[in-house]
Amino acid sequence: MSKRNFDHTATESMAHVRRFDSLGEEDLTLAGGKGVNLGELVGAGFPIPSGFVVTTDVYRALTDDPEIRDAIDRLEGLDPADADELTTAAKEVRSRTSEREFDEAIGESITDALDTGADSDASYAVRSSATAEDFPTASFAGQHETFLGVSGAPCGLALTSGGRCPLPSCG
Repeated sequence: MSKRNFDHTATESMAHVRRFDSLGEEDLTLAGGKGVNLGELVGAGFPIPSGFVVTTDVYRALTDDPEIRDAIDRLEGLDPADADELTTAAKEVRSRTSEREFDEAIGESITDALDTGADSDASYAVRSSATAEDFPTASFAGQHETFLGVSGAPCGLALTSGGRCPLPSCG
């Protein structure tokens, strides 16, 4: 499958966001199954609304912090049957990641993608996801969040970061 409408001049922002029409099956680890499938549907001519994915590179940048990595690593050693312990550990990870600010370049990439081709009345669907949600021995369906009717870049950024805008410019 060939690449479609891919802007090779925006190298830095490409690492942060990718429009659906630039995604193909080779982008699974960067955009996840839902993002790749949307890209494939656009490429096949289906009427998919304009949109983009925030890439796994953004996740890696967000979690590139010793305290966050430690909190995530501690999840591995927990007893899967201990719901209270899992809930407490998950809250710690969520709290630490929601307190961390995105790098300005990441925020600008997301804001630019939200503004591209949108009119002032545009609204968005925001879906948190993972690159691999279902395995033969485990399913993570329903563990991510979806928000519909999100208006404006600051709202989208706030939703994608647990309820607060992660950009230094948001205050």
